[in-house]
Amino acid sequence: MSTLLHSVEVDFQTDFAIFSALDTLEAPVDRGTFATAGEGWVIASTGTKYARVHAVAERWSAAPPAATGWEDTDELPFCATTGSLRLGGFDEFSDPLNLDGFGWGRVQVCARGRHRYHYSSWVDVDAMPPEEWLLRFFPVLGEPDPLAGPPRILGGAVDPHDEVRLLANDLQAAAHVVSDAGLTTTFERLAERLAARLEAVGAALTELVMSGRAHIEFVSGRDTLAPDEPFVLRAQRPQGLLVLP
Repeated sequence: MSTLLHSVEVDFQTDFAIFSALDTLEAPVDRGTFATAGEGWVIASTGTKYARVHAVAERWSAAPPAATGWEDTDELPFCATTGSLRLGGFDEFSDPLNLDGFGWGRVQVCARGRHRYHYSSWVDVDAMPPEEWLLRFFPVLGEPDPLAGPPRILGGAVDPHDEVRLLANDLQAAAHVVSDAGLTTTFERLAERLAARLEAVGAALTELVMSGRAHIEFVSGRDTLAPDEPFVLRAQRPQGLLVLP
């Protein structure tokens, strides 16, 4: 049975639609379609550039009960570095959430209210209820696996013009998380886990190459897609496998 150990909350307004939970000064800029996480950071994307947000972060002793009533949900590997995590926008940050001794675990990210507008919408956010966000951190056994857990759920439609670019960002984030342990999976599982079309996953890998963020090498009898630092991503095409070392 899981127990809620600690929680903090904060109200703030975003800039550039960036919402973060940090216990490190080293965090990436890419947000992906919804949220990404790694060693000491969770970076999420609100629905519009200057969104008002009410956010809660919780630490649980084990996997928490199922979250209900949320439009968007995902579950990601997360590693605490300093053990003191704060969440917020550019200026306002919460009191620290105590993650002392947490190490590698997972974070469940939930949100509602992101689909009322778009990034550049000219809306009076002060006249609207704030977006609501919930981050629930909990320990797990074993190596971090970015494809474990339930499939991502997004309540609104993704702009088809942005789908491939945003999937490329998600694949970069996944590669970063497992850069040491490595992961072998199929394109089909990636598509299911990222709630994306199978064709879009392949196009996203191509985007990484065409945008100059990766290059193709032929190593040990396989085609290898190796993005520029700090990400490493390899695709083994003959067997339809994606390898994220």
